[in-house]
Amino acid sequence: MKKVLLLSLLLLGIHQVIAAPKGVTASLKAKWSMTPFLLETSEFIGEDGDEKFWHFVDTVKELTVYKQGESVRSYYNLIIKKAAQFLTNLQVNLLRFALALRSYSPAVHASQQ
Repeated sequence: MKKVLLLSLLLLGIHQVIAAPKGVTASLKAKWSMTPFLLETSEFIGEDGDEKFWHFVDTVKELTVYKQGESVRSYYNLIIKKAAQFLTNLQVNLLRFALALRSYSPAVHASQQ
């Protein structure tokens, strides 16, 4: 009986150690304000070639008017939809990831300087 009780206590102790949450939180603050999704998307498409870039620019010329009356989310979805015309499904997923990370923000900011 003592062995069963000791084993139960030991298993409870191990379960509590395993169930302990382990997480890492990182934060990065840039010296510049947030850059527009449209410019970051243009940088992403521009890496694939000048021809795709200019076709994308021709396609999104009128988006600046559209943005003024719409929410940020619907504007983001429209940009993704327009970019998908020039990208594969994998590239669209990579674009979404890049926009979430704001990885093209430094390039946009540098070109604005």
